[in-house]
Amino acid sequence: MKKWSVFLGVLLSAFALSGCGGNTLQKADSKLQIVQADTYLAPAYNNGKYGYIDANGDTAVAFRYADAQAFSQEDGLAAVKMDDKYGYIDANGEKVIEAEYDYAGVFHHGYAAVCKENKYGMIDTSGNVVVDFTYDTIGNVCEHGLATAGVGEAYGYVNTDGELVIPLEYQTVNPFGENGLALVKKNGKYGFIDESGKEMIPFNYDYAENFKNGYAVAVRDGKNGFLDVTGEVIEFSYDTVFGFAQNGLAAVKQGEKWGYINVDGDMVIEPMYEAAYSFSEDGVAMVTVNGKYGYIDEKGNYIVEPEKTFAQSFSGGYGAVQDGESGLWSYVDASGKEIVKPTFKAVGAFSELGVAIVQMENGKAGFFASDGKLLIEAKYEALGNFVKVR
Repeated sequence: MKKWSVFLGVLLSAFALSGCGGNTLQKADSKLQIVQADTYLAPAYNNGKYGYIDANGDTAVAFRYADAQAFSQEDGLAAVKMDDKYGYIDANGEKVIEAEYDYAGVFHHGYAAVCKENKYGMIDTSGNVVVDFTYDTIGNVCEHGLATAGVGEAYGYVNTDGELVIPLEYQTVNPFGENGLALVKKNGKYGFIDESGKEMIPFNYDYAENFKNGYAVAVRDGKNGFLDVTGEVIEFSYDTVFGFAQNGLAAVKQGEKWGYINVDGDMVIEPMYEAAYSFSEDGVAMVTVNGKYGYIDEKGNYIVEPEKTFAQSFSGGYGAVQDGESGLWSYVDASGKEIVKPTFKAVGAFSELGVAIVQMENGKAGFFASDGKLLIEAKYEALGNFVKVR
C-alpha cells in the first residue's frame, strides 16, 4: 500500500495556480453545491506534513502527520501516520484508535483493513480486532459483509466475525457487486460466484470485468462481449469493448473503428471513431477522430468537435479539454461551452459537489468550482477530494 493512496484517482502532484497570461480566477460564489462548507474535509499536503482543510479553505485538522487517508463518510474516521505508525482520528483531529499499525486503510461499513508485521487483519471502529493478522492481503468490507482475503497467490473471502467463509481457492477475487455476484478467477478462467461460494456463471471466460449497470464485459476465444446476471450473452464478436453506461449504450470496436451498441446488441451509433469511451451520467461520451478528441451526445452528434489535443471523460457534468497551442487545460459543460479559458497545467475530475482539483504553474493545488471560479486558493502541494464527515 503506497503512502499516496490517500489521493488515488484524485492526486495531482505538484499543483499550482498563478496568473498564467493574466487570467485571474475569482472566488467561487453560491452556485457551488456545498451548503455547509465546514462539514466537508479534504486531506492536504504542505511543507512535508499532512492535515485536513474544510470547504471554506480553513485548516480543520493541523498539518502534523507523516501521511493521511481520506475520511470515511460513514464512520467519520481517518487513518493518519503519527511518526512511523498508523492510527485513526475523528473530524476534530482527536485520536480515536492508537497508532500501532504499519498501514491502515479507510473504514467501510464499520470495518478497516490494517497491517502489522507484514500481515493484514481487520478492526472495527472501536479498534477491536475482528479478523486476526493472518493474511497477506485484505480488501474492503462490502455491503454484504464480506471482504476479499489472500495468502500467497490464493484468495477467498472472510466475514466480519473473522471466519473464512469462501476458501482460499481462487487466483483472483473481486468485491461482491450490485447484484450479489463476485468476479473470480480459477484455473486460468473467469466466472462469477454468489455469497455462499456457489458458481453462478461458469468459468468459461479468458477475461471478465465486474458487473456494471446490469452487464459484465467478458472475453471468450479472443472476442469481447457482454454477460447479464443469468450468464446470457450479447454476441462475442467485438475486438474491444467498454461496459454499458447508465443510458444503455456501450462502446465497441469492430475492425479499426469504434461505435456504440444498445443492450439488444443493435449498433445505434455506427463505427466511425478511432477510439470511443463510455457515456457519462450526463449522456456525453469522449471520442477521437484523426488523433483529436471531442465529445458526442447519445445520438452521435458532436457537442465538441474532435479538435482537442487531449481530453478526459465527462464527470460531474464537465469534461476537461487541453488546448493544443498552450498545453493548458479548461473545462466544458454538456453543451460544449467552456466554463473557463485554458488555464490549468493539470486537472482532476469534477466531484458530485461541483468542485475539481486543479494545477497551474507554481506547484500548488487548489479547488476549482463549476461556476468557473476558485473555491480554495491554490497553495497546497497535493490534495484529496472532499468527504462529508460532520
